[in-house]
Amino acid sequence: MAKIRDGLLGSVSGKLGPLVVVQRGDTSYVRTAPQYSKDSWSDRQKQHRQRFKAVNAFCQQYKQQVIVPIWNRLSGNSSGYHMFLKANMPAFGHQGQLEDPSLLHFADGSLPLPFKLGVVVRPDGSDQLEVSWLNDEGIASIRLSDELWYITTSADGFQGPYESGLHRSAQGGLLTLPEESSSYDGIYLFFASPDRGAFSPDRFLVI
Repeated sequence: MAKIRDGLLGSVSGKLGPLVVVQRGDTSYVRTAPQYSKDSWSDRQKQHRQRFKAVNAFCQQYKQQVIVPIWNRLSGNSSGYHMFLKANMPAFGHQGQLEDPSLLHFADGSLPLPFKLGVVVRPDGSDQLEVSWLNDEGIASIRLSDELWYITTSADGFQGPYESGLHRSAQGGLLTLPEESSSYDGIYLFFASPDRGAFSPDRFLVI
């Protein structure tokens, strides 16, 4: 590795053709860029690339309806897309398969989730769920206008997000499932502010 104290490359950092320039304090170091091929990847590296490719393909499906309106509003140095990808990576196995849908997250943010958020399937076989929760007595009054949103999961995939029309102040009500599927496995519940400018984390519930 060569060392450059001043001169043309003194303020350069990154890859330059077959060379890599690295800044460490006031000194620049030049070294040969490593050469990689598919044949040089270890089994673990191949699995990581396969897993990342699968998670990335999953995230691409939700750029417009989930990432842009919800995750792009989160604070931090990372993009909404990167935060969504990082949050959902644990749900996928090493081969890139979706291993545990309950570990997926479609919403996040600064709004609080209520206590004892739950759903009950109606015994009459209808397409409605009874959803209920308990508000914190000290919650700000403006938060009582937050609306419950949801995303469903079934053998047909994920549907939503949908606006339920139920506000936090109600502490429950009937939630009508969409007609895209005849059999649902679970539901992700979260709250949105009245101006859609802030959201809560979501919670997965089996149905």
